[in-house]
Order: sequence, then C-alpha cells, then structure tokens
Amino acid sequence: MDFKEWCEGKSIEYLARKLESSKPEEILGFYLSKFFGDELEYHKKFDWLNSKSHIDIYVASKNLAIEYDGPPHNIKGREDFDKEKKSLCKRKGMEFIRIKGLKKDESRTRGDICYFYENNCSNIVEAMDQLGDYINKKYNLNIEFDVDIKRDEEEIMSYVREKYYKQTIAYKWSEVKDYWSSENEKSIFDVLCSDSKQKINLMCPRCGESYERTMRNDYRKKSLHPCKTCEISTITAKVNEAIKQYEEQGILIIFDEGLESRRIYDQMASRALHPGARNSEAEKEMYIKLGFECR
Repeated sequence: MDFKEWCEGKSIEYLARKLESSKPEEILGFYLSKFFGDELEYHKKFDWLNSKSHIDIYVASKNLAIEYDGPPHNIKGREDFDKEKKSLCKRKGMEFIRIKGLKKDESRTRGDICYFYENNCSNIVEAMDQLGDYINKKYNLNIEFDVDIKRDEEEIMSYVREKYYKQTIAYKWSEVKDYWSSENEKSIFDVLCSDSKQKINLMCPRCGESYERTMRNDYRKKSLHPCKTCEISTITAKVNEAIKQYEEQGILIIFDEGLESRRIYDQMASRALHPGARNSEAEKEMYIKLGFECR
C-alpha cells in the first residue's frame, strides 16, 4: 500500500487529529503558507516554554507566534496556561497573536482575534481578514488573504496530506518499508515520528531476524539500526579491516564522535583486554597507540 491508497477516505479532521491539530488550524496554516512558505514552523518548541507546550504556528522571519484556540476550550487551568505562554513569548520579544473560534453564546475576548466558529469552518475568513490587517500594519506588508474553503478544498486537502506524510516514519526513514514486520497492527503511515515512545516490530531484510525498536532511539537520525546480528557482523568486519590496514600500512584508525566509531572502539577495547584473544604483535601495538590496555 502506498500513501495515496492509505489516504483514501481519510478526512482533514482525521489527519488533523493525528497531528494533534484541528481542521480550522490546518486551514489557517494553508492560507498562511501561501505567503510565508517554508518560513512557517508548526508546533514549534522552545526550551523556555513548558516541556509539554509549543507554539501552534511560528513565522521565523517575523518572530511571530500564532496560537489557534477552537471550541470547546473550557479545560480547567487552561486560561492560566494560555496567559503564561503569552507572557513568556512577550518577554522573549516575540510577537504573539491568539485566534479564537467562539461558540455563538460566547463573548469576544479583548486583545485576541475572534470569530464565531461553525462546523464547516467557512466563517474563518473573518479571522483571516483580521489577521491580514494586523500583520500588514505590524510589518508594513500588503497581504490579502483570498479565503474560499469550498473553492480550495482539494488544495487544502493536498496541503494537509503532505504535511501529515512528512511527519510519518515512512518519510523520515526511507528504508522502513524494507524492515516493517507483519506483526505490526498499524501501517508505516499510521505511525508518526512524534510517537517517540512507541515500540515497533522490525524484520531484518538481510538475515530475517525479528527485533523490536523504540522509535525514540532512531527517528532523530532518520535511519534504522540493523538487527543485533547484522550490526555485530558489520562492526567486526570494520575492526578486521582497521587491523589489516595497520598491519600492512601502519595507518591508525581515527575515531570520530559517531555511533559506529564508538562501537568499533568498544569492540577493539574488548579484544585488547580479552585474555583468550590471539592478537598479533602489530595488533597489540595498534591497541597500545589507541590507549587500550592489553593482556
């Protein structure tokens, strides 16, 4: 199954929920992207924010934070949480705009951009007009948001699908399809890289060994670790190559800070200390130069 097939029948609302977002927030992002493009960052985290908090939409070039709050939003303690976030942003010199979708019986909030939310989101144009006016005055721009959700429905859907796809492990790890095990209940498109604590089942395409990985260990590097058997085999081959290089040419391996170098280093250190190892004199000499103790 490819991504296009997986998307069949899945609504914007469904994809937005998976992204911990909402349909109006995605519509807002779509129209903003027409003017700011790659400058937009979604769910932007800063070390000075609460670890569970983020900025919904951040425009880097303008140092502008845009928060979207849609109904219902009556979570206990939420108001204080929102005030603290706004205060922290202001303290850091960041421009802060909050857009609120209100139910018909709610009153407008002073200082925020407010509009009366409807299920079809069509009247978000009111908020977009206010946002455009604010940005134009603040940054001396000439932005005019041409909002027509019905007209742009297919384009909005494509935007949300692409945004969603770029958050999946299928996008982050190009080789994941070769490792994906049938033991997984979900497809490679169901799992997002934000699900860092989720465990997934893999099957090594080289030796067929099944193993389990926690996504946290791999997704930042955008690559998959091989199974333990193949990993040890690969490292052993590189250690043997390094030893041969020293024995024949006197060239000493130089270690960097990478994970593979650390594993080569660890295996060499183990060989140097292993009482049963039949190390050649040249090999022992290499270990001593690398700072290992030899038995």
